[in-house]
Amino acid sequence: MRRRTARALLACAAALGCMLAPLPLKAVDGDWPSFGYDYANSRHVPFHQIDAHNVSSLRLTWKFSSGTYGKFEATPVVRDGVLYVVMPPDDTVVALDAANGQVKWRYTPVLSPVKLCCGPVNRGVAVDREHVYVATLDARLIALERRTGAVAWEATVAPPAEGYSETMAPLAWNGLVVVGISGGDVGIGGFLTAYAAHDGKRLWRWYSVPHANGGGAIWMTPAVDKRRATLYAGTGNPFPMVDDRQRPGANLYSDSIVALDARRGTLRWYFQEVADDQWNYDATSPPVLVDAVVHGRRMDAVAQAGKTGWLYVLDRDRGRLLRRSEAFVHQHNMFARPTEQGVYASPAGGAGAIAPIAWNPRLGRVFVTAVDQIHFARLADPYWRPAGEATQSVTAIDVNSGRLVWRRQFPPLGTIDGGLNSTNGPLATDELVFVGEESTGRLDAFDARNGDLLWQFQTTAGEPGAGVDVGFWTKLRDLLASWKHALLRQPRPAPASHIHDSPITYVVGGTQYVAVGGDAFYRTGDSSGDTLYVFALPR
Repeated sequence: MRRRTARALLACAAALGCMLAPLPLKAVDGDWPSFGYDYANSRHVPFHQIDAHNVSSLRLTWKFSSGTYGKFEATPVVRDGVLYVVMPPDDTVVALDAANGQVKWRYTPVLSPVKLCCGPVNRGVAVDREHVYVATLDARLIALERRTGAVAWEATVAPPAEGYSETMAPLAWNGLVVVGISGGDVGIGGFLTAYAAHDGKRLWRWYSVPHANGGGAIWMTPAVDKRRATLYAGTGNPFPMVDDRQRPGANLYSDSIVALDARRGTLRWYFQEVADDQWNYDATSPPVLVDAVVHGRRMDAVAQAGKTGWLYVLDRDRGRLLRRSEAFVHQHNMFARPTEQGVYASPAGGAGAIAPIAWNPRLGRVFVTAVDQIHFARLADPYWRPAGEATQSVTAIDVNSGRLVWRRQFPPLGTIDGGLNSTNGPLATDELVFVGEESTGRLDAFDARNGDLLWQFQTTAGEPGAGVDVGFWTKLRDLLASWKHALLRQPRPAPASHIHDSPITYVVGGTQYVAVGGDAFYRTGDSSGDTLYVFALPR
């Protein structure tokens, strides 16, 4: 009798499970707490309210326009219902209600003159229980009170007049705030520094190159293995870039994935992707902690997508190369040494992977946005030069085999005279991949399994959202732009939006949102400026 009852109960439970399985999971509140979502830099979330079946119903819920123009690369951070984002071009930090975009506070630092390497960009903040941390263009680290935006403390990382600057999103972990440094292409030497979160005291500094050498900048946020107390960071190219006669040897630890003791800042291991680099193939895309199956054994690994066009998968403990993927961009004449006459090669030094990647542990795949372009280099030039049209794509790569699963091409970026820094990385859920198109300003949602396009939204410039606070000089520049078009009898350019930002998703009040920044990359005579777009399913 007991056995029959037990079997009946099991059958009933199974039937009930089958009946309930197709129902959507109820969303609970969930933050996007740091630059890469978690300390692994995975950009993968466990939220299921938005899925492959209903993503086509996503609608714009609210947007916030800055009234200023710049390259919008900052990944928003969401903690306890508040969204924190940095707006270009002056490192303004804005705290918004994550459910409706209402401004809670904003802070604009007074910046000192700085010899910038690669443009006035900022990639976001770090947040802990007490503070919001922002690294500024003039090489400072500033802690703001989370509730009010008041300055709690600030630290000078390095002298900006010498070419040091900050463009990375800091990392806050275990009472530490970690920042790298930008400026490698103007000759500064790279390093990673840890500060005490409560008062800004400098605790340690690790140099990626000897003090006398240049390059090796670290301008993307590291990953952290909490159990191992280890930081994993990517380092930049050596300097000078093309002509290596002034810097013979391997140029350690440039172009490398490095593992550091997070508490002491000491080197545990390194893996150099390109020794004696003359092509600007630095390891800039942030490392991501993944699981990889090697010879039938599952291992803790760290993956990094290179400018070389390969995904590198390394043993997390020793830095041993476990696997190198198939190429996700075109490779031709790679590693040809520059000559007096010059050589063409691909990928270009600004191509390959620069943006953050996303990791889907359920599928065992990473998703990589990358640029295809040729470059030209000769010894007479201090830098490589892009040649020909650039295109961008998103690719799914199987971490356990290194094979490309699917690839989707975006419209061409055109010929970019100044090179590329395409930082629009993907966002992964269990079923979806969200990614913005730099060339068109469209936000796409793909099926993570096969790459089918399931939803698309065209961002626009020139349509203000909430929070626009247009200053006098912005209004004057817009007026002069309009007069110029009229006097020269030129048609006013259509407002154009581009996405250089990486999307995020979060849950507030039981509703899952998707957010991405779009920037008006050139002035058109309007005053809306850069805009944060936020989407949700209809209620």
